[in-house]
Formats: sequence, C-alpha cells, structure tokens
Amino acid sequence: DKYFRYDEARQILVGDESGETYALGQRLTLRLAEADPVTGALRFELPDQRPRGPRRAPADGAPERRMQGRRGRPANIRHQGRRRK
Repeated sequence: DKYFRYDEARQILVGDESGETYALGQRLTLRLAEADPVTGALRFELPDQRPRGPRRAPADGAPERRMQGRRGRPANIRHQGRRRK
C-alpha cells in the first residue's frame, strides 16, 4: 500500500516513499475495484496499483510501520458536542 500526506497549504497529496503528488482538481483515471450493492459503497484504485489482498504480517526483522506525525482532530475542525446552558 502507498501512504500519502496531505499538504493543506498547497492542497496536494504527497507520497511518503514515492514522492508522487496529486493536486486538488487534478483529473485521474481510476479503476472500480469493489462495489457493494447493499450499502452503495464504491472503492476505486489507480490503474497501476496491484489489487489489494489481505494484509500480511511483516517479515522477521522487518521494522513495523507506525503512524508518524500529529494525531487527533485537525486544528481547523472544531468539536460539535452538546452546548451547555
């Protein structure tokens, strides 16, 4: 799987390892990978990607990939909980 980071200032996705970039409004050719008629969910893939299968455990000695960077709600999204009287 490829992982991307979102650059909010430039409105682009940047590939962590590949450096590939996808900009907001950029036209892409996609392949329908999966469709669920019950829920109406659709999953698309880029044509050059291999179909995703079940995840495998990392090989012995291989470092486990962990999330990096900040976690939680983005700074520009406010909590929408109940308001107090």
